Amino acid sequence: MKLDFPGLYKCASDVSQKAQDKYLNLIRVEYFFLFITAITALMKFEVIYFIWTFVLVCALLFSQLYRHFIKPEQTWYRARALAESVKTITWRYVMGSSPFNDKSIKNDEKISTQEFLNRLEEIKEVNDFASIAPIAETDLVHNSAITDSMKEIRLYSLEEKKEFYLKHRIQDQKLWYAKKASFNKKANRNWMVTIVVLIVLYLISMILIASKHILSTDWYSNVEPILVLITALIGWVQIKKHGELASSYILTAHEIQKLAEELSLLGDDPDEFERFVDSAEQAFSREHTQWVARKKF
Repeated sequence: MKLDFPGLYKCASDVSQKAQDKYLNLIRVEYFFLFITAITALMKFEVIYFIWTFVLVCALLFSQLYRHFIKPEQTWYRARALAESVKTITWRYVMGSSPFNDKSIKNDEKISTQEFLNRLEEIKEVNDFASIAPIAETDLVHNSAITDSMKEIRLYSLEEKKEFYLKHRIQDQKLWYAKKASFNKKANRNWMVTIVVLIVLYLISMILIASKHILSTDWYSNVEPILVLITALIGWVQIKKHGELASSYILTAHEIQKLAEELSLLGDDPDEFERFVDSAEQAFSREHTQWVARKKF
């Protein structure tokens, strides 16, 4: 069995992914317009190219203004922070950790359920759910707040909870971070190689032009588009932050491995396990705290 998260998590995660795709696609479009404009601007002797240059510059301006006023990255950050907050409180709920380990809550399923629902409402308010609700999928919005799997896992024995938490929370997170670290490391290397190759190509072209091996009358003597492409790729790498993310994900994966080892040392004391989950969720919440910080800027 896998933990089926509340509809609010699925809704926020879906909005976050769509907003991220929208933001990055707008950046791609802007760089594309910039590159094509650099090419058409070189052909001023043709009226048609002047018109195309004008149209592309207008399109670039519109895209910039649209991104500035719509701010899809803010929706991305806000929805991601919401999703991570819901995920954390859900794991706390099913494992019986703080704030659901108080005796007055733990021994009464009705009270614990109400406490979980209250926490979801607080999370929605803190993360301004009202601002993303209009763009959320209707089906996801109306999904259950407390799923059948959540109810079933809450009834697990201590050993079953420890095994489930290890496999579906700790190991799952470690695998996710390890894969992301590997992906970003490769992406960073590939983009750097591409940029270096283009810079070398640009320098060779400039040397050939300076030495008259390439004449200014030759159609391929205009190397400005290469420079624009280099600039665009450098900007793209800075936006994606592959190198920074690779280092961060590797470090986080090692920290999560430490949690797995600590869990294996726990005894049969339920209170000890609840304290461990509380500590582990605080560690997992560091990323969601970063998303909260991002959405403020």
